[in-house]
Amino acid sequence: MSDRHCFALYFANLNDQWAAKELKIVDPELCHRVVHILRLLPGEQLLLFGAQVSVTGSVSQISAKQFVLRDLSWQKHEPAQPHITMAIGVLKRDNFSDALYSCAEVGVNVIQPIIFEKSSTQPLNYERLQRVLIAACEQSKNFDLPVIKEPVRLTDFFKTLDPAASYIYCDPFGKNIWDIFSVVHASAPSKLVTIVGPEGGVTEGEQELLRAHSQIKWARLTPTILRATQSVAVIGGMARSIFR
Repeated sequence: MSDRHCFALYFANLNDQWAAKELKIVDPELCHRVVHILRLLPGEQLLLFGAQVSVTGSVSQISAKQFVLRDLSWQKHEPAQPHITMAIGVLKRDNFSDALYSCAEVGVNVIQPIIFEKSSTQPLNYERLQRVLIAACEQSKNFDLPVIKEPVRLTDFFKTLDPAASYIYCDPFGKNIWDIFSVVHASAPSKLVTIVGPEGGVTEGEQELLRAHSQIKWARLTPTILRATQSVAVIGGMARSIFR
């Protein structure tokens, strides 16, 4: 058995083959990646994951059109708790991709794009963003692929506030994040929603709307001013690390 790094690849149809003793993979994209990009050799380990299960096995019978996984070890995914939603202002194309990559890396469950007054007006390319999320999950070995929802305006987002969830809004003038997390952690929430505004911040009117909802706690992440992409990585990573 090789001591090389065990790569993880997303395979959407894996759930249909749960508990099989051997997997014959004929998916063209997966075969291309295994043969021409990863260049795996017979006997090396590969991990495949889907929405509900993952499997590690030894690669054999490699060709341009198929490969086989043997000596399989199956595992069902256990959902991380609490369930984390990242509500984020729509950003410019590359920045939004970076933010979503961070969400997938740290284990955010749902991504809710929010349309603020200063949000980017570029339409979202969901096919591209899905590829970004898959790449992040493969790299980080986070097997719980986040769900991206359709963008909503801030006023409509407020209409969907869940009384059972804890809400944290990231703002440079909020309370210390550790003080906020101490209070939220003590309540043992099953759902946590973190809110990050757009590039350039929120308007005074939007601040008033946020303050009008006492369920939303304002948190300061650092003593400095962070870009939206950095705030997403910091609050998402802290939340998953503390509450897992």
